[in-house]
Amino acid sequence: MTLKDEITRYLKGNSGIADVVAGRVFPGLAPQSASRPYLLWARVADVPGHHISAASDMSSALIQVDVMADSSIAAETAAEAVREAVDGYSGTLNDEFHIDSMWLGSEADFIEPKGDGSDDSTYQISLSITVNYRRSVPVFD
Repeated sequence: MTLKDEITRYLKGNSGIADVVAGRVFPGLAPQSASRPYLLWARVADVPGHHISAASDMSSALIQVDVMADSSIAAETAAEAVREAVDGYSGTLNDEFHIDSMWLGSEADFIEPKGDGSDDSTYQISLSITVNYRRSVPVFD
């Protein structure tokens, strides 16, 4: 189980998010054919924990979730679903991937005009989320 697998599975499996984006959750890039709204997410940083003399099983990752939509209302609706799913979450995913805590750090709004002179735009809300989780520890002989 990797952070990438489990975060993707968690975001896709959350009923509030699924109601809005219908499973359109992509790590990295979305396919050209993806209809909006959809979520993109990426791990921005991952800092493993350490004790005084060794690695610990704690790690703290910063992930960015980007909501992409055709209207500001659709973007806000999807972003709210993500907020409700992650802010304050702790638990075990897939019976073995333990998340100690997730919380929302910041949000930013963007509008990208289509570029053809039309009023069509892509509305984006970026959410920064900290995920504190457990990972395997290297063992040296």
